[in-house]
Amino acid sequence: MEEMKIYHPLGRTLILILLNIVFIAGCIFALQCSKANWNTFEIILLWILITFFAFTLCLICFNLRACLTGKPLLTITDTSCTINQGIKHTVINFADVESFSVARMSNQEFVTVQYKPDVEIQKMGNAGFFSRINRKMNKRLVNAQEAISSSGTNLRTMDLYYLLDERLKQFQNNSK
Repeated sequence: MEEMKIYHPLGRTLILILLNIVFIAGCIFALQCSKANWNTFEIILLWILITFFAFTLCLICFNLRACLTGKPLLTITDTSCTINQGIKHTVINFADVESFSVARMSNQEFVTVQYKPDVEIQKMGNAGFFSRINRKMNKRLVNAQEAISSSGTNLRTMDLYYLLDERLKQFQNNSK
C-alpha cells in the first residue's frame, strides 16, 4: 500500500490566527480606552489574556509553518505510523502494537495504542521522569500509554482508527 500523509488544514489555521489577532487587539483596545475606569484586577486580567492569546498565536504560527512547508502531522506506512509534533517525532511500529482502540475523555476522542506487554514495559523503562509520569497517567485515564489525537486535522477520530486498524491487520497478515 502507499504511504498516507495527514496534514494540518491551512484554512482552519488561518482562521485561528485571525481570531487570536482580533482577541489581542480587543484586549489592547479595552486596556487603552477604559484604563481610568478599571480597577487593578481587571487590568491584570487583560494583561493575562493578552499574554495567553499571544502565546497561543505563536503555537498556531508554528502549525502554519508546518502547513506551508508541507510537513505532515501524521505519516502512515505499511509498517509504522509517525507523528510529527513540532520538534518531537514519535514512531509507532506496527510490530510493537497489539491493537488500537478509541477512547473518549470529556468531549475529546483519541485513538489509543495498545502495545504488546514486553514493549510496554520497555517503553516505560526508557522514558524519562516526566514522560514516565505522563505514561502512567495515560494508562490510568485511557488504559494505554500513548494516544493519537486527530484534532487539528480534517480527519475524524473513527476514520483514523479504521485506517490504523486496517494497516495493523495487513501488517500482521503479511508478517505471518
